[in-house]
Amino acid sequence: MKKILSLLLVAVMCVVLFVACGPQEAAPAADTVEDAVEDTEEPDEAVLAPEEDGDLPVLVMATNAEFPPFQFYVGDEIVGIDVDFAHAIGAYLGYEIQIEDMAFDAIIPSVVTGRADFGMAGLSITEERMLQVDFSIPYYNARQVVIVREDNEDINEPADLEGKSIGVQLGTTSEMLATWSFGEDSVIRYNRSFEAIQSLLQGSIDAVILDDQVALNFVAETEGLRILDTEFEIEEYAIAFPLDSDLTERFNAAIRSLKADGTFDSIVNYYIPEE
Repeated sequence: MKKILSLLLVAVMCVVLFVACGPQEAAPAADTVEDAVEDTEEPDEAVLAPEEDGDLPVLVMATNAEFPPFQFYVGDEIVGIDVDFAHAIGAYLGYEIQIEDMAFDAIIPSVVTGRADFGMAGLSITEERMLQVDFSIPYYNARQVVIVREDNEDINEPADLEGKSIGVQLGTTSEMLATWSFGEDSVIRYNRSFEAIQSLLQGSIDAVILDDQVALNFVAETEGLRILDTEFEIEEYAIAFPLDSDLTERFNAAIRSLKADGTFDSIVNYYIPEE
């Protein structure tokens, strides 16, 4: 009887082991590498940057923090439309953004040489700059306007600037446009737009050409200035990248998404409240 029980016990154990440890049904293998790729979900338009050991990879943004409301200092912190939008793009793509303040005319060289990963400082797309860097899609439309003293009755439209002394910030499209329109001898260059405004107030120059939102800030904070009713030029702001950078299309996807969902407009409305 013990032998029979022993044989039955062995038989039961074998059945249990066979069921528990027997071969499982395998998933069918892809016939080719192409089949395996086709089975993978397509990535989103905005390709997220990989995390490195739990930390986000850092991108350096070159800017000139003397251009309110797009970038300027509040205490020791650089804030503004471009700064907040850059951080929003970084969060969307999985990057940490590090801001580097520098002279405006150093931004494009910094991008070209790799000192910065991208430049964002109210940069307008021009043919000259396109020879050195790639640009994102435009994210903001701006106007170049003319500031004069309120007591100046001789200048009422851009054409009246002919033969006058015009202050501009070095390296800006204001400098290029003023030089093309009125000649080298008419243009007085300053490292900072604030210096040009000071010269205008002191009567050293006749006018200053600036981006409209920057000009509005100066006029609102400074007595004795006015902006001409007719704009000097209309232009588009974009982000500069090294030539052939893979960041360009990633940022383009982020710009489209963050403009579509209202993020960009909320940033602009914070710094330029609607009246």
